[in-house]
Amino acid sequence: MARILVIDDQPAVLATVETILESLGHTAVTANSAERGLAIVEAEHLDLLITDIFMPDMDGIETLRLVRAQKPRLPIIVMSGSLIRASQGSALDFLDMATKLGAIRSMRKPFKRAELADAIAACLAGTEQAPNDAQ
Repeated sequence: MARILVIDDQPAVLATVETILESLGHTAVTANSAERGLAIVEAEHLDLLITDIFMPDMDGIETLRLVRAQKPRLPIIVMSGSLIRASQGSALDFLDMATKLGAIRSMRKPFKRAELADAIAACLAGTEQAPNDAQ
């Protein structure tokens, strides 16, 4: 099965996603910061990356940009439980922004096990193209 890196600063989220991945037969690699995650991306073979958008050391958008520069074909799923309200009351959708910048899928936390399993399966099966593959 797949080797999947999960980057999130919340230990409970890391543990939950790790448990789901392992129940699906995948190998989970976890990082509690974007910097640690980027080091793993550089050093190890991965089949998929799942990353949070809002983290204290480096946000997921910047993480996405740096991973795309290192490994442009690595499928990425972004996740977040936050919406940022602009002054006029509209919500900035960082998940949508991340998919426009190269993430294959996005998920709003909390999500169900089946939603995560479906997103992983679609990314690993290649049914959804990485941004650079569309050319």
